[in-house]
Amino acid sequence: MLVYSLFILEYLINKVGRPSNLDFKNVSMTAMKLFIENGFHNVSINEICRESQQHKQSVYNYFGDLDGIQLSVIKLYNELVISPEWSKYEKLNNFFDKLDLRLTTALEKKYLSHLKIKPINGCLFKNMYYSRNTLDKKTKKYIIGLESTIINKLVSWIEDAQQTKQISKKIKPIETARIIQSMNRSLDTLSYGPLTKKEVIETKNEFLNLLKFH
Repeated sequence: MLVYSLFILEYLINKVGRPSNLDFKNVSMTAMKLFIENGFHNVSINEICRESQQHKQSVYNYFGDLDGIQLSVIKLYNELVISPEWSKYEKLNNFFDKLDLRLTTALEKKYLSHLKIKPINGCLFKNMYYSRNTLDKKTKKYIIGLESTIINKLVSWIEDAQQTKQISKKIKPIETARIIQSMNRSLDTLSYGPLTKKEVIETKNEFLNLLKFH
């Protein structure tokens, strides 16, 4: 009877895992660090469990699969990295001051310093957006939604700037917002080479000047 009870207990542990002991935020933080440093396509659940020192079955029970972990990570990245930077931009009234700060943030990458993570492969959101068609359903849907939110914020900046005569009303807000978002990603990529930091800054300034004199 004792042997049978131990067998049942072992079965339940393997089947249900140990959810009460799971540090899910540690799993998400560890996965985010690994995704940023190694590229999210190059990280397995086994590696995440090993680095976070969490039981594999408990991780599966909580997150479901790698898609669940990726979704958790990009939500955490939005909370800790993207949203705080946008709150800084919104404090500025001048359109070009906002845009300059955002583009400078993309190329200097100081946004991860408080997390003690080196952005070896650039912005995680950028990389996931570029690879969105390879992502599973839940993460892909969130990535597309986050991109839409950012575009809408940029459209609002542009329309406000047009109302205050900071930029020409001939500029089409949605198309320009998409161009700005594309430039933001390009600066993130260019900051790793082959251009020098000075050349990347000059590229950013030339882009701002194009908008000013359009």
